[in-house]
Amino acid sequence: MNQSMQGQQIAGRNLGSVTRDSFFQYAVNITFGAGGVDNQTPVIPIQSDAHFLCVQTMMSNQSAVGASAAGVGTPYVDILHGGAIVQLTDGGSQRLLSLIPVPANCLFGSAKEPYIWPFTHLFRANTFIGVSATGSVAGAAGVGMTNMNLRLIFAGFKVAIGAFPDLGL
Repeated sequence: MNQSMQGQQIAGRNLGSVTRDSFFQYAVNITFGAGGVDNQTPVIPIQSDAHFLCVQTMMSNQSAVGASAAGVGTPYVDILHGGAIVQLTDGGSQRLLSLIPVPANCLFGSAKEPYIWPFTHLFRANTFIGVSATGSVAGAAGVGMTNMNLRLIFAGFKVAIGAFPDLGL
């Protein structure tokens, strides 16, 4: 291949040309109190050594349930629709990734069936993933729920800084 053809191929690179560097996951744990409808806004810092290309998301949502009046209870039950509405922010561009908050199960699958993103999303090194989560299990305290634990996991791979200078990465 001559040099002009190589130059055209390099100039035509895009995020689809990024090869996997190393598998990585970022996660955040959110605990909603007994009322179940409070809003929390944790941030997940992206490490400074590499950019993060998100490929899929998963969640684990479990609610601690107390004993019933008869003294018998189930320690954990899954919460329908994720138990929260969420809105994500790309901290590098300060861009929301949805127009409004959506049910958690619209953006996060289970570990068994993860939500595969239709397009990968690059979170730049030394920025953050912002999460706004509002619990949607109001009144659950009346049926013995003491809290709900929601873990959101972002899976993908790291792209080393400087690995693709022609893409600005």
